[in-house]
Amino acid sequence: MRDRPWRRPTQRTLTFDRHEVWQALPELAQHQCHDLIGQLLRAVLQGEASTRRDDERQDSPPSS
Repeated sequence: MRDRPWRRPTQRTLTFDRHEVWQALPELAQHQCHDLIGQLLRAVLQGEASTRRDDERQDSPPSS
């Protein structure tokens, strides 16, 4: 097995961050995308919060 040097993750910019791309979509699709992206972000944040709570429980000493 070959050792691979550690590479730091990079954050890419989404193409939909450009205003002209959004404007090219029909208005209904814009609203649907906006709603779906909002749902996705909320789910990610809830998952992160849940993971942190689980980590905190594992790190805390057992109560007597």
